[in-house]
Amino acid sequence: MRNTAKKIRCIGYKQTFNINRFGLFGKLIKQDTGWVTRGFHYFYIDENDNIEDAYLSRYRTANDYVIVGWGDWYESSDNVNIMMSDGCFSNIKFEIIELDLKTIPSVKTLFKDMDGEQFKEWLKSETR
Repeated sequence: MRNTAKKIRCIGYKQTFNINRFGLFGKLIKQDTGWVTRGFHYFYIDENDNIEDAYLSRYRTANDYVIVGWGDWYESSDNVNIMMSDGCFSNIKFEIIELDLKTIPSVKTLFKDMDGEQFKEWLKSETR
């Protein structure tokens, strides 16, 4: 069995959906595809660990509604804005994703966000 290294990984989820554009009298005039990313947290896990299992062991995807938690999006497609109502979105799908970390966040950020056991293990590995 190959031994893999543990590292800090930032895992969250992406919601993709159809954006329904309605005209006069509620007639559907156009349908686009949009997306938002949200719910990112830090994990100290093996580089080969399944990110979906790691994320879902501590968190769940927030809700089937895109508009729940306006403003907690990490990123969104250009065609999504906070003036939309829940009726604009349909066919919502979830996908657990990982951000490519260019730098490790501060110790304070990791302390606030990480699981306590993972944080202790990471901190111990950093101070050796």
